[in-house]
Amino acid sequence: MKKKLIIILTTAALSGFTYVLASQVEQPIRDAQETEARADNEDQKEYQGKTILFFINPHGKPCQIQDGILKEMALVRDGMVKLEYIYTTVPEDRQSFYKYGIRALPALIVLNADRTIYHRFSPGIQSSETIAKIIEQK
Repeated sequence: MKKKLIIILTTAALSGFTYVLASQVEQPIRDAQETEARADNEDQKEYQGKTILFFINPHGKPCQIQDGILKEMALVRDGMVKLEYIYTTVPEDRQSFYKYGIRALPALIVLNADRTIYHRFSPGIQSSETIAKIIEQK
């Protein structure tokens, strides 16, 4: 009985220790990725064309899928439109969620050069064709 209790306690202690180590490693990686994206966003604010605001939870699968679609779009790659990330995990970004009334993710909003709303997509994953059609409209 004592052996089973010792084994259970040891296993629990090691599992907890592993969790602590994993979370300590993951957090700096996430912070670095979000800092890099934030630096990209600062550069993009000077852009004079249309901008896509991408409201994202970096841990959510639908947001990850939408991110892949946006990164593959020719309009984004060719610089015809800028992509600006707004993260759920960055406290400074939460005000933008309130400002634009974002309650479901992934969410995309297209802004004009003067930062007024040009188009608001319904929440959910949008195809590259749907996004391109809206952006290419005058």
